Amino acid sequence: MKQYQKAISVIVIVAIATISGIAYWNQVSESQESIMVYSGAGLRKPMDEIGAVFENEYGIQVNYNYAGSNTLLSQIQTVERGDVYMPGATYYIETADNKGFIDEKKLVAYHTPVIAVPKGNPENIDGLKDLTENSVKVIMGDPGACAIGRLGYKILEMNGIKEEVEKNVVTKAATVNEIVMMIAQSQADAGIIWRANIYGVKKAEIENIAEENNKIKKIPIGSLSFSQKSEKAEKFVEFVSVKGKEVFENYGFLSYEN
Repeated sequence: MKQYQKAISVIVIVAIATISGIAYWNQVSESQESIMVYSGAGLRKPMDEIGAVFENEYGIQVNYNYAGSNTLLSQIQTVERGDVYMPGATYYIETADNKGFIDEKKLVAYHTPVIAVPKGNPENIDGLKDLTENSVKVIMGDPGACAIGRLGYKILEMNGIKEEVEKNVVTKAATVNEIVMMIAQSQADAGIIWRANIYGVKKAEIENIAEENNKIKKIPIGSLSFSQKSEKAEKFVEFVSVKGKEVFENYGFLSYEN
C-alpha cells in the first residue's frame, strides 16, 4: 500500500510540475530575441551567470525553466516547445534524443555525487555505510523527478545497502536544491547531492564517496528539434560547451574535456 501511495505521489508531482511548465510558457515572451532553456535545478547558479554573459555578448535573452531533469523531460514531451535542454545527467538527454527531441548535443562538465551533512557533521557521517545506522535521518532525491534521486538510489543499490538506507529515508525531494536546504536546516542528517550544489552554503558540508563506490556523471546540453529559433539555440549550446565551462569550474564543477 505504501509503495502504491508513493507511486501516486510521484505521478501527482510530475503532473503538477508539467502543468506549471505549460503555464510558465504562457508567461514567457516568445520574442525572436530570446530563447527558452530547460535546465536542471542543480545547475541554476552557473547557468544564471552564463545566461547573463550570453545575453550581454549576443543580445539574446535567455529564459530558464528550472526543475528536476525528469520533470523537465515530461514538460518537453507535453508542450514540444522551447529551444534547449540541459539535464543533470546524460541519461535524460539520451532519452530525449531517442524520442526525436534533440538536434545538436554537447558535454559540459562532470557531476560528482557526495554526501551532504549539516555543518559540523553531528552524526559523524564519513561514508555510505553510515547511512544505514538506525539513528541517521536520510533525505534522498525523488528518482521520478530529479537526476540525483535516480542516481542516488543506483549508488545505494550498487553498494548493496539500498534497502537498509531506505528504512532511514524521511522524505524524497523533487530537486537537489531542496535536499541541500533541508540538510542546511538540520531537517535531516545526510543526503546524496552533487558536489557543486554545496557551493556558497554555509550551514552544510560534504563527505566524499569513495570513487570505487560512486557513479560520476557527465552534464550534457542539447538544442531541441522543434525549436523555432534553432540557430540561436545552437549558438547557446556551443557557447555553454566552450565558454561556459570556465563558469562551471568557478562553481565547483570539473569541466569536461572534449
